[in-house]
Amino acid sequence: MMSSIVNLIKHEDLGQIFIKNGGVELLIESLNKNSNDLQTTYYTFLNIWLISLLDEAYPAYLSVPKFRIILSLTEVLQKISRDKLVRVAFYIFKNLQHNPDCLELMMDVGLLKLIDTLLKGNIKDK
Repeated sequence: MMSSIVNLIKHEDLGQIFIKNGGVELLIESLNKNSNDLQTTYYTFLNIWLISLLDEAYPAYLSVPKFRIILSLTEVLQKISRDKLVRVAFYIFKNLQHNPDCLELMMDVGLLKLIDTLLKGNIKDK
């Protein structure tokens, strides 16, 4: 299902509709339920990356009690530090770094510590 959503939200107009109709909740639910399934997690990260390109998505990243996207991403990366997940997650963080509130939230959830751990070589390739 997550791979199909990737094709849907590649189109900006459909991505906006996806966000407005509760699609972010679907992504977070998938991330929480399937965090041990590498492929599903990868596609979920990919979807989160695609919506990070849309300004309409910033409130979803910032609503900590409701969605906790940034926290969920860091928690999954701590459990599954596969190279392809790390790359997509860092693309998400790169897109969000221009928003000061998102940047502050990334620091609050311990992203620097996670980066340090990942740089020490705890990333698996497969």
